[in-house]
Amino acid sequence: MAVTPACPSPRAPTYLPWGASVGFASATGAISVLRSDAPPSSFVLERRADAVGAPTSVTAAPRVISGRETYLLWSGAPGASEISAWWDEGTGSCHIYHARLKLGGDATEVESLFAKIIGSIPAAFVDESAGKTGLLAEIALEHAPTAVAVMSFADRLFVADREGGLSAFATSTNALVRWTDLHLTDVRSVARLAVVPFTKRVYALDQAGDRVLVFDGETLDIVTTISVGRAPTAIAADQKANLIYVANFGQQSGGPDERPGSISVIDGTTEMVVATVPTRGHPMAVDAADDRVYAGGMELNPSSSGFIQVVNSRTRTEIATVGTSPPWMMLADPVDGAVYALSNRVLPSSTTNKIIGSMWIELDMRTLGAAGFVDGPGDARAIAWHTGSDIAYRRVYVATQRDIGGVLTFYGPPTAGSTRLSRLSVELRVGDYPVGIAVDSATHRVYVASNGDKIISVILQGR
Repeated sequence: MAVTPACPSPRAPTYLPWGASVGFASATGAISVLRSDAPPSSFVLERRADAVGAPTSVTAAPRVISGRETYLLWSGAPGASEISAWWDEGTGSCHIYHARLKLGGDATEVESLFAKIIGSIPAAFVDESAGKTGLLAEIALEHAPTAVAVMSFADRLFVADREGGLSAFATSTNALVRWTDLHLTDVRSVARLAVVPFTKRVYALDQAGDRVLVFDGETLDIVTTISVGRAPTAIAADQKANLIYVANFGQQSGGPDERPGSISVIDGTTEMVVATVPTRGHPMAVDAADDRVYAGGMELNPSSSGFIQVVNSRTRTEIATVGTSPPWMMLADPVDGAVYALSNRVLPSSTTNKIIGSMWIELDMRTLGAAGFVDGPGDARAIAWHTGSDIAYRRVYVATQRDIGGVLTFYGPPTAGSTRLSRLSVELRVGDYPVGIAVDSATHRVYVASNGDKIISVILQGR
């Protein structure tokens, strides 16, 4: 019979600024009984989990706070009025997370800050052999990432960064294989990525240079450069057809003229542009599925409305243009017959403009009818999906920035006869300011690149 290893005892709180000699007492009752006096009280939060996710014995019984089994210790020792948090990974099957709070103000302020610190602690790292959804690893990056892409069956993860470079990591070990300079025309521009696994090619946008850079996915040697339309902003690959689609915004930043953009079609065999399809405005997102290309963006000024343009990928002619809110990111889901797009939802108030959530745009592929709705809090930064045929794994992932930092939210497939995704209760804390998601549907791993913390969160999608 397998024996569950024992977790280590809670370590002495020597990392606290007032030293280890202060005695700790268990806090009891709801959060509302906690108060911050003058000088501020100091709280220490400790959350523990063993191999099967059950709490282990510590100095106090757990309480469920914001859906988490939580242990709370506190001391009345004085300290500066501040709030800080971190977590420490344990060894073996045990993981211990710590957060330190030194809070000042009235009870409402204390409770609000305490709730944020609870939300900022990620779920425990999971054992891949258990097949559970959770965080597998975090890959530390030297430079802040701007985009991420994974090449299934080739043991490669690619990351573009703010220093104008491209990194390749081995997905089997999460180790850096090579970094190379992208030679961007302007390193301040964001390089987007797309990959074609069977040709082992990586495509990176050079926005200021109006071109696409093609790299060998094994060596990171540059293969060629391809001139496209003005200010390419998004890229997507039809991996089956070996076609790459580039959405060209149509106007460089600060440009004096106003002209619509276009979609460049690149043949991955010849690495040449074989067609250019004009768009109705400035496209900012693109994806392809089932002999169709979907480009979304903004109408020409002075209009602030948006569109999704549907193009036949064989004839390269427009099928329809559907008016929507301006989509900043999108994905085409042929399995469920829908295109899902996201844009920021900003509502004006008497004092400020506040982002209350992200506007979802749902386009039915069959009827080309679009619907818009707000789904949940947060400023959406990236969207991706698990393309596997097994419905147990099929998910849509959205990375958002919130007041507690980056969060990855999971959505399940729609019910029969619908195109509306179902928001699941699963949410994982990822790095601050997420900028991209890549999904390896072969290994069921999700990679989230975060600009603020300069990390890649490696997440396992369980059944």
